[in-house]
Parts: sequence; structure tokens; C-alpha cells
Amino acid sequence: MSEEKKPELIEDADLDETNAGIGLLLPAVQKVRDAANRSSATTNPTITDGTITDGTKPQG
Repeated sequence: MSEEKKPELIEDADLDETNAGIGLLLPAVQKVRDAANRSSATTNPTITDGTITDGTKPQG
């Protein structure tokens, strides 16, 4: 019979490094998401009541 492999234990130091990395990435990801949302809100065409608009405000 083959021996079962036991999962490696994760050391506290490894978790600290991972948490620090995630903590640094989250604000950057949020900034990119916010910028993408602002950009798409102003450039994507929309369909409302069967009328297609280009996302800009109507003139005059």
C-alpha cells in the first residue's frame, strides 16, 4: 500500500507575508476598478426606451 501524503503545515510567518501582500494589492485593485467604472460610464452606449444613445448629454 502507498503511504498517504500529509498536507504541509502553513507557518505563521508564511501567513503574515501573504496577508501583507494582499493588504498592499487591495487598494490598487480598488483604484483600477473605480477608474474602469468611471470610464465605462462615460463611453458606453446605453439603450433606454428603445432609443440608443452614445452616453453623452443631449445638445441644447
